[in-house]
Amino acid sequence: MARGLNKVIVVGDLGRDPELRYTPEGKAVAAFSLVTRRQWLTTDGTPQQAEEWFNVIAWGAKAERCKQWLRKGNRVYVEGHLQTRTWVGQDHLRRVRTELVLSEMIPFAAIEPAPAVDDASGTFPQHINKVMVIGLVETEPEVRPTASGKLRASFSLAASQSWVTSDGKRCETTEWFHVVTWGSLAEICRQWLSRGRRVYVEGYLHTYAWKNQLDQPHWRTELVAREMVVLDEHP
Repeated sequence: MARGLNKVIVVGDLGRDPELRYTPEGKAVAAFSLVTRRQWLTTDGTPQQAEEWFNVIAWGAKAERCKQWLRKGNRVYVEGHLQTRTWVGQDHLRRVRTELVLSEMIPFAAIEPAPAVDDASGTFPQHINKVMVIGLVETEPEVRPTASGKLRASFSLAASQSWVTSDGKRCETTEWFHVVTWGSLAEICRQWLSRGRRVYVEGYLHTYAWKNQLDQPHWRTELVAREMVVLDEHP
């Protein structure tokens, strides 16, 4: 479980067509630029706009899909992590470049229809089920092994938000999440988490159904955690 998290999510427009090449080992790598635009008004009402540019890198089959589907001007959703690399140019000057290494993408305007298939093939899903929550642990993690011996941990997480109504009344609401995680992350939950700790949890929602002894249907939605960051000091 990382103490920090390097996660970038961007929706922007391609600034140039993807450039595809292959490493000496034969692995595909694609590079393209992505621009995001932000608009706001100054205190005197003057409209302002700023652009942020990202150098995006994709590897393997995803690189080939970028070349196949994307063109300059397409709007895309990109998720990945930042990496900064340095090198010395032919002029003997040190160069620094920060890149967004792509892990997931949804093209909003692809050249060809993008089928939703297994990510193992390197293609991109049409939908992304991603949940990110910062909240307080409200129950001690319950950790137990499954019949196959794999650890499963579960605990509840409370995320509160507050706001002020137009008449000045302060309101607050709390959303509860039933968090489930597996394997080594479950073991880390047992070691690190306790009631009252503040954590960042990222994962996906999963809803399952069952019937009780009276044959009545029930449903439960869980946040299946894939990543977690403890935000306070260990007691």
